[in-house]
Amino acid sequence: AVKMLPTFVRSTPDGTEHGEFLALDLGGTNFRVLWVKVTDNGLQKVEMENQIYAIPEDIMRGSGTQLFDHIAECLANFMDKLQIK
Repeated sequence: AVKMLPTFVRSTPDGTEHGEFLALDLGGTNFRVLWVKVTDNGLQKVEMENQIYAIPEDIMRGSGTQLFDHIAECLANFMDKLQIK
């Protein structure tokens, strides 16, 4: 079972960001996918959509391959739903 994966943050936001971003949050029993669109036309505006997917017990206790296959399926489902492929 995967207990933790290291994440490397290269810098923190400074308010000049713009564009479309996917954020992934893997918790204990859930996996959350967020789509964030930040526009900057004088006034910074943020749009956001998210979906929470359950992680079944057998996948939580299974191999890393099973976990990442599940994450990939959830991400593909989310992107299909929002038509952002």
